[in-house]
Amino acid sequence: MKFLELITARLRAPMESDIEKITAICQEPEIVAFATVPSSYRREHAEAFVTEAIPHGWAATTNTRWPPESFPAGPRISQASGLGLQ
Repeated sequence: MKFLELITARLRAPMESDIEKITAICQEPEIVAFATVPSSYRREHAEAFVTEAIPHGWAATTNTRWPPESFPAGPRISQASGLGLQ
């Protein structure tokens, strides 16, 4: 009987290669309903997030986001988790 399966993933800062995926994910109704993204999210938003908001946030430790780099195949939720350091 299987009670618990530990799944690990590596975390990293969002990169320019993530822009297309971020653009697609942030157009999903569930994301728009529960995240602070514009309802008409466009590529320009993802570009600004990756090239401006993330570097400035990491420098100030106010907007640190770590998307999962890899998960084993199977059901999963993709997101960028935030952590503010104080």
